[in-house]
Amino acid sequence: MGSSSGWNTEARWLEGLAESMTDKAEDVLTETAEQTRRMAKARVPVRTGRLKASIRTQKTAMLKREVIADSLMSPSESYAIFVEKGTSRMAPRPYMAPAVDAAEPDFFKRVGDLIDGS
Repeated sequence: MGSSSGWNTEARWLEGLAESMTDKAEDVLTETAEQTRRMAKARVPVRTGRLKASIRTQKTAMLKREVIADSLMSPSESYAIFVEKGTSRMAPRPYMAPAVDAAEPDFFKRVGDLIDGS
């Protein structure tokens, strides 16, 4: 059997590896969220510019990012979902879903690279 100091060394090595992987995963998520935000801002229809200005990223938890719109507006001005999905009187003008779809392949490639150690 191995010595307890050997186990401690291995445990510290594993902890360091886990921390390093978490940091790298955080970077991938942050960069992907920023990429998605930029693409959504490029696609969003502009009338007054308020919706475009409201699109931003937010870290909501460890290993969790969101790209959001409207949260800076008052509830009476919250219309991002109506632009994205349309209404009975307005055709949809999607900007967020296409941005997410466009960022997805790069995200999965980068996660694969992270797992492979590239």
